[in-house]
Amino acid sequence: MVTIQPIEHDGHVVALVGGGRALIGDELAGGALALVRAKCLYALEVQAGERPGPYSDEAATRYAQRALAHGHTACSRAWQR
Repeated sequence: MVTIQPIEHDGHVVALVGGGRALIGDELAGGALALVRAKCLYALEVQAGERPGPYSDEAATRYAQRALAHGHTACSRAWQR
């Protein structure tokens, strides 16, 4: 069975992660979109067993903020697959 992880931003569900894929709503842009993409990547890594679980929004936000602060391009590379 596939586990679906909702991804929230500003108190709203803006993306769903499950089955090795992320579905992101089209209402986001700029920094908010980059943050949500990074949170989705974190959720994908938790689901794949690459990071300890369970998923938490707080941990995902910390992960995303660190990645974006360091200018990591992993998120943009992941979305090109």
